[in-house]
Amino acid sequence: MDCQIVVINFLASKPSDQVVEDARVLFASYGSGTGKSFLVVSIHKNFGDYMLFAKLLANRVDSFMISLETDDIVKHLSFSSLPLG
Repeated sequence: MDCQIVVINFLASKPSDQVVEDARVLFASYGSGTGKSFLVVSIHKNFGDYMLFAKLLANRVDSFMISLETDDIVKHLSFSSLPLG
């Protein structure tokens, strides 16, 4: 799947199972910080795809959106350098 956007979504509470089980969700967990208690990391083909996903979140979200198609990425996400034993 060619994707243009990764979004870190901060929510006040756990979203519906429909959101958590959505194929666009890479990671979901309880946590704390920024006044929120749940985190969902999602990946999207484009902004329109994200907007459809955001409707599932029912306006209970603060999002941090990252474009994968710019030179603004300082270090790409990779697990290759981790010393996994």
